[in-house]
Amino acid sequence: LPISTPHGLLTSSDAAVDMTAAKEDADDEVQPEDCASIDPAEVAHGEDLGERDPVNGVPKVLSAYNVSGDPQISVVPDFLGPAEVEHLLALAEKGWEPSEVGQGVYKSKEEGKDLANGISDIRTSYSCLLEPGQTNTVNAIESRLCALADMDVKFLEPLNMVRYAPGQFFKTHHDGRFRPKTVFIYLNDLPPDDGGETMFPKLGLKIVPRRGCAVIWSNILGPQLEDNRMVHQGLPPKTAMKYGVNCFFNDKPMRRFVYAGTEQTPAPADAVPSAGSRSWPAAKVTLDAA
Repeated sequence: LPISTPHGLLTSSDAAVDMTAAKEDADDEVQPEDCASIDPAEVAHGEDLGERDPVNGVPKVLSAYNVSGDPQISVVPDFLGPAEVEHLLALAEKGWEPSEVGQGVYKSKEEGKDLANGISDIRTSYSCLLEPGQTNTVNAIESRLCALADMDVKFLEPLNMVRYAPGQFFKTHHDGRFRPKTVFIYLNDLPPDDGGETMFPKLGLKIVPRRGCAVIWSNILGPQLEDNRMVHQGLPPKTAMKYGVNCFFNDKPMRRFVYAGTEQTPAPADAVPSAGSRSWPAAKVTLDAA
């Protein structure tokens, strides 16, 4: 269902920016086999991630591991617990629609005016936009994302689920200069050597999908200044379905919203964090420079 915000219309689109029109495209010539493979299951080197929350199974202290250097890309193993993963997938079950791409030329600081969302042959996945604070679990995950990104929840866009069937892809794109940070969460493992990685061609690396793992990076060098090193691709899985969540932090407040075509601002029912998740708004995140 389309959602309107103070800054324009959001549909079930991640509104990422198509980079291929501007540059046909040296980055697409970088082959997956040319990139170093980062497996989040191996990043922690088998270390104990510490005490876990008895309700959601997530470590009480999350550890983020820098796998890139400069620019920094960090992976966070076990960012979501198994029950949280299943909850998100259940919410999206009947809401999948073809993914869209934002296309246009930046002429102002209002991306809603400069970019138009639409279907593109550079992206063949499906998406489902969740409501902010839709459930207790979504609310707790949003709070955890804000602790990780060190940004206020008012800048967090609605979580956007994404699904890649075998052969589906998202070619070279940038998440937008209006989004200071991106967190992508993988919701399932794929079979060995089945593809589906998130590939950063300019950095020569790709991230292997691992259930519950989050990856975080900055999209900008400064306010409204795009860091083009952060263009990336969603590589196609070969045989299995891939599920994930795009979590975008905007540079404008995004939390005041109404359903498109209505006059009301709905308060999501039962949106208070459960007792087992109340500590997450102040969750501690450690950064490992390894």
